[in-house]
Amino acid sequence: MSFIIQATQNGRIGIAFDVIWYVSGTNKTEDIEATQRAQDFQLGWFLDPIMFGDYPTSMRTRVGDRLPRFSKLQSALLNGSLDFVGINHYTTWYAWHNFTNIIGAFLNDSIADSGSFTFPLKDGKAIGDRQSLNF
Repeated sequence: MSFIIQATQNGRIGIAFDVIWYVSGTNKTEDIEATQRAQDFQLGWFLDPIMFGDYPTSMRTRVGDRLPRFSKLQSALLNGSLDFVGINHYTTWYAWHNFTNIIGAFLNDSIADSGSFTFPLKDGKAIGDRQSLNF
């Protein structure tokens, strides 16, 4: 039904995400991979199904059977179902591989599942200058 309304009204369907971007805390391979996982678990969790019809591979690998499966029909309906994607980006954090899984000992959630440790500071400094509004 929504496709019919969209066609007759010449409308567009989209979604906007509030996104934290991640930058690797080092040039080490494990931290670069952890940075991608952090992004997958933060943005890819929602964006990949509607763009590609399934969750990111890193989520499938790390979460396993706890992550729901899309049927072929559901995947086909989701895949490319948007006309546009909006991104609200306000901050960037650093990411490192979580070797200790301390987070997993306290939380049973997507943060722990990602195997990444994310933080807004590195060596006590933010990734960029703090912005302020001047009126």
